[in-house]
Amino acid sequence: MKVCLVSFFVAVVLALAIPQGRCAVYYVSSFGQDTNSGTSPAAAWRTIARANNQSLISGDQLLFQGGTTFSGTIVFGPPEGGTKVNPILVSSYGTGRATIHGGNTNGFYAYNCAGLIVSNLNFAGSGRTTNQNSGIEFYNDGGGSARMLDFLRVAQVDVSGFGFVGVVIGGWNGTNAYRDVRVTQADTHDNATAGIQTYAQYPNLHSNVYVGACRAWNNPGKTNASGNTGNGIVLGQVNNALIERCVAWTNGWLGDAAVGIWCYDSTKVTIQFCESHRNRTAGTHDGGGFDLDGGTTSSVMQYNYSHDNDGAGYGVYEYVGAPVYSNNIIRFNISENDGRKNSYSAIQFWNGAGGIHDLEIYNNTIFISPPASGSARAVYFQTTVSNIHLRNNLFITTGGMRLVEAANSQPGVLFQGNNYWSSGAAFSIRWGGTTYSSLNAWRTGSGLEMVGASPSGFSVEPQLVNAGGGGTLGDAALLESLTAYQLKPWSPMREAGLNLAALFGVNTGLRDFYGNPVPNGLTVDVGAHDAVLPDTWLTPGMDAGYFTASYLRGTPTRSDLAYTPEVSDDFSSWCTNCILPVQTNNLGDGTELIKLRQTTPASASAKTFMRLKIGRLP
Repeated sequence: MKVCLVSFFVAVVLALAIPQGRCAVYYVSSFGQDTNSGTSPAAAWRTIARANNQSLISGDQLLFQGGTTFSGTIVFGPPEGGTKVNPILVSSYGTGRATIHGGNTNGFYAYNCAGLIVSNLNFAGSGRTTNQNSGIEFYNDGGGSARMLDFLRVAQVDVSGFGFVGVVIGGWNGTNAYRDVRVTQADTHDNATAGIQTYAQYPNLHSNVYVGACRAWNNPGKTNASGNTGNGIVLGQVNNALIERCVAWTNGWLGDAAVGIWCYDSTKVTIQFCESHRNRTAGTHDGGGFDLDGGTTSSVMQYNYSHDNDGAGYGVYEYVGAPVYSNNIIRFNISENDGRKNSYSAIQFWNGAGGIHDLEIYNNTIFISPPASGSARAVYFQTTVSNIHLRNNLFITTGGMRLVEAANSQPGVLFQGNNYWSSGAAFSIRWGGTTYSSLNAWRTGSGLEMVGASPSGFSVEPQLVNAGGGGTLGDAALLESLTAYQLKPWSPMREAGLNLAALFGVNTGLRDFYGNPVPNGLTVDVGAHDAVLPDTWLTPGMDAGYFTASYLRGTPTRSDLAYTPEVSDDFSSWCTNCILPVQTNNLGDGTELIKLRQTTPASASAKTFMRLKIGRLP
C-alpha cells in the first residue's frame, strides 16, 4: 500500500495537524479538460465526474478552483480513504471558495470510508423542496474495512438547499459508526430536516465527536413528516461528544418536535457556550432551545443562552422506548422568554418511557413573560420524574405566569435555595393539584425548600441589571457580554446560595456563565452570575476628635450576612469593639450608608488601620 505524507496550502490555512511531505494533488477548474493529468492548475480536470474516476489514497488532495461552481456529487467509497496520519483533503485552491452544486442529490458522499477532510468549500442543493439528499454525508453500514471508521473533518463550509441534512454522519446495519469526528465553522442553513446531525442504529456508538463554532438556521422541517424535523444541531448515538460556541435559530417552523441544539441516545455529551433562539414548531411539540433527550446519560448543558423559542429553553425528555435517562447536569444557563407556544416552559420535564432520574439543575437564571397565547412557566413537570434536584436557581416571571407547576407528585424531587420572584404579580406555584400563593405556604404544604429542618429559598426582588432585556447576540463569542442577567452590586442574591459541594457533594465546576470563578467570594450566588459582594469604603475622617469612616451595604439589611468593622494600630492585633456604628442613612437606591466611629479619641501621633469583615451567618 502506498503511504505518503502531505503538506498543503489552500485559500484558508487550516490547523489540521497534517504532517509534512507530499502525495498526489489533483486540481479541478472551469478552464480544465478531463483529458488532462489533473496534477497541476495548468493541467486541471474540468468536472467532478472525472475526479470521481480517480482513486484517491492516503495523503492525496482534491482541490477545486475557488470562486467557481461545479455540478455533481463528490463521491468516495472503498477502497478509497485516508488515515488519521495521512488523510485525504478535499478543498479549494486560488481565491475564495469553490461551490459544489449537488442538484437534486448530495454535494459530497463518503460511503464506508474515512480519513477524510472536507474544508473551505460551499455546497448547494437545488432547494430544500426539490433536493432529495443531504449536503455532506458520511455513511458506514459495515461494507468497508472496519466496523469503526476513524477520522472525519469538516471545516469552514457553507451547506444549503438540501432536502435532508446539511452535514450528516450516520452508521447502520449493526454497530457500525465513526470515531474522531470534528465539524467546525460550518454554516448549515435552508436545508429541510436539520443543519448538523449524527445517528446510528444503537446508542453511544459514534465516539469522540466535536461540533464547534457552527451555525444552523432556517432549517424548517417537513410538513406531515413522521418524525421530528427542523432541527439545528442534533447528536444521536454518540459517546464522548462536545458541542460548543454554536448558534441555532429560526429552525423548525414547518416541522414538529424539533429543537435548536440537542442530543439523544448518547453518553458523556457536553453542550456549552451556545445560543439557541427563535426556534419554532408547526405542531404541538417542542420547538425548543436545548434538550438532553431520551437515553442521555452522564451529560451536561452549561453556560448556554436560550431565548424566544416556541418550546422549552431547556428540555428534559424521555421518549417512548428510549434507554435509561440518568446522571445529567443543567447548570449556569440563562433562559429569556422561552415557551412562546403550546404553553411550554423554560425548564420542562416529560417522561414517556422508563423514567427520568438523577439530574442536578443548579445556578440557572430564568425569565418568563406572558406569551401571545397560552401560558408559560419557569419550571413545568408534565409527568412524574424522580430524584431531581433544583438548587440555587433564579426563577423570574411577569404578568402572573406561574413559577413552578407539577401535574402530580414527584418522588425524590428537591427544590433548595432557589429564588422565586413574580415581579409584583401574584405568587403562584401549583404542586400536585394544589395552588400556593406564597413560598411559605408551598414550603409548608409540600415539604420543599427545606435543607434538613431549616427553611431555604427566597421570594425577593433579585435586582438584575435588565431582566428581559437580553435580546439576540448572534455570536457565541459574545455570551459573556450578556450583562442584562448580571446581579446588581447590592443584589440579595450575591453570596446567598447554598454551598452545594459542602452540603450535597455536588461538583459545581470552575466558572459561572460569565467566566467568574465558582465560588467567587464567600459562597456561590443564586442564578447564573457569581459575583463578589462589594466592600465599599468612603473616605475616613475626624469628628470631634474621634476617628470615623463609613461603608455602604445593601438594603433591606440582610439577616444572613454579618458586617464586622475592626481597628488596629499595628496591622496585627485587631479590635472588634473599638469602632461601632453610630448612624445609618438609607440612600433610596437600594443601599444604606453606615457611619462608624472609634470608641476612644484619636491620637495625633498614632496610626489607625480599619478593615471590614463580611461573613455568612449559619
